[in-house]
Amino acid sequence: MIRHGDSGCDLEVSYFQTAPWNSSQSIGPDNPPDWLVMKAPGGFLQTQDHTYQAMAWDYDTKLHNAELNVRWNLYSRLTLLAGFRWVNLSENLQGSLEPLLGFKPFWNTNTSNNLYGLQIGADGKIWGRGRFSINGQIKAGAYVNSAQEATQVSIYKVLRPSSTVATPAAFVGEIGLQCKYQVSKGLDLKVGYEALWLQGVALAPGQIQETFISPGPFVHALGVNVSGVFFNGATAGLSYSF
Repeated sequence: MIRHGDSGCDLEVSYFQTAPWNSSQSIGPDNPPDWLVMKAPGGFLQTQDHTYQAMAWDYDTKLHNAELNVRWNLYSRLTLLAGFRWVNLSENLQGSLEPLLGFKPFWNTNTSNNLYGLQIGADGKIWGRGRFSINGQIKAGAYVNSAQEATQVSIYKVLRPSSTVATPAAFVGEIGLQCKYQVSKGLDLKVGYEALWLQGVALAPGQIQETFISPGPFVHALGVNVSGVFFNGATAGLSYSF
């Protein structure tokens, strides 16, 4: 939503979320002596319990985004913006033997990232003719990430938990391209492409190397591993101005 002001400054509020992404992959079963093996730092070693079992991994990702921006209409074809942005990225990685035979997954990691920061950007009209136009957008900002991870490891069929938090610096960049067709006065049809880059976020697979299993047995979270992730895809929708 954009509230147009009389002095060339507008106020924009926006929110979007993605439907959860899920990816699953199984390997095996493999017969002895070629047992399936999953290792983690320390003494953790997971193999098949039975030769007919496979090792399965499930990976889930959810993304939420909210923004509050002030927009300055410098020219008819160019608008600058600056404002506040919040991004939430949460993930789950779960490893299990199939069939489970009544036991819990041997590995289960959850990560949560809440990014808070300021951004700048620009909207521009690249080309227009009649009812058709092509617009481009770019945004970039610096953020503080309230990141946390929690991991449960099954050792001798008993779940051992660990968790930790961190506040790393993060970066968010976004680019977009939209083709717009004016259906009627105030009503536009839009299709386009969006790309979003997050840097300095905790992803679930990266926490395996930060989870140390020592004799006892005990599970220790050595820290929060952060890295980057890139989202992109096509968009389609309607906009209405009044």
